[in-house]
Amino acid sequence: MRKTLLSILAAFLLLAGAPGCSSQKDTFTNRLYHNTTARFNAYYYAKEKIKELETKIEQEYQEDFSQVLPVFFPVDSSTIEANEELLIEAREMASKAVDWHKISKWVDPSYLLIGRVDYYQGKFDEAQNTFKYLNVNSSQNEVRHESLIRLLKSFIDLRQFEDANYVVDYLSKEPSISRENKKLLYTTLAYYYEARGETDMIVPSLFKALEFTDDKAEASRINFILGQMYQLAGLDAFAYEYYQKSLSGSPTYERTFFAQLYSQQVAELEKSKDLKRVRDYYDDLYADNKNVEFRDVILFEKGRLEKKTGKPGGGHSSVQQSSETTRRKRSAKGVHLPGIVGGIPGGKRGLPQNQILPGQRPFKFQGNGPELRFPILPKRSF
Repeated sequence: MRKTLLSILAAFLLLAGAPGCSSQKDTFTNRLYHNTTARFNAYYYAKEKIKELETKIEQEYQEDFSQVLPVFFPVDSSTIEANEELLIEAREMASKAVDWHKISKWVDPSYLLIGRVDYYQGKFDEAQNTFKYLNVNSSQNEVRHESLIRLLKSFIDLRQFEDANYVVDYLSKEPSISRENKKLLYTTLAYYYEARGETDMIVPSLFKALEFTDDKAEASRINFILGQMYQLAGLDAFAYEYYQKSLSGSPTYERTFFAQLYSQQVAELEKSKDLKRVRDYYDDLYADNKNVEFRDVILFEKGRLEKKTGKPGGGHSSVQQSSETTRRKRSAKGVHLPGIVGGIPGGKRGLPQNQILPGQRPFKFQGNGPELRFPILPKRSF
């Protein structure tokens, strides 16, 4: 209802007030007109174009379930090239919000969108300059904080870890970071630790991100990653819990399949009826026509179960039946094969939630901010 009323007001202002509304004259009517039209026209459409691109990046990325899923969806240059028009339109609309509505409060958020367009177009210097400019010049804390977090991500992308450290330290001293920005910050911190191979810290970072995540689909994917990390650490009960949590939030069919499959790997099997249930589960999966492309994986996992539980025959029939197709499809499909789920190259085994290692100091966000371990570094201006 509120959006409807604002849209009606915007239409009224366009018809009644536009002819006399200068982009420079700072009056109540002018500010109302430019704030409303900038938000619900140029800024809105620019942001929607970027969202559309990010949706395409997610949809076109092929998850590799033989590895711990990456924190952020990797950006494929071919996807950017195929959707260049979206970025062109986003830049045009954000620029109009800046040029046509100079006295509106949507100028800085529009500059932020321009920085994001530069980032996706691979213009890292321009993007970083825009993010730094907003940190220094914007009076809107939410814009400043998001700019710093996106600057942090760009430093991580470029493996400029010293610069990334300074940004983290700078943000750690910032009060009143919004819920949305805290979610982005903790997700980006998880990405930082992923990029450095410091897998001990990915789990606590993702837990903090979950606290501020309202998007059920995003929470589902984070829960799946947590399940993988706990399985990698040999904490099967925790892994089972988070694989089950990942089934909420409408995950893709493929991720649902692997969440269910990996849940069976880590389930405690102490009674004969539990073993029968799991064997029947594998048989049902194999019989389902929707899983034709995963049948080699199902046979392999059933064979591992047979060997693990000492079933007569040792599971060799299932393993032998699947071995040849497994070798052919291993690299093509992103599936779990021998042993436990793959780790991050060069990384260490994951740790339980909030576990602190000796010799590492935590920092605190001011106000009601949560703690995360990170080296305390000298503050640097941007």
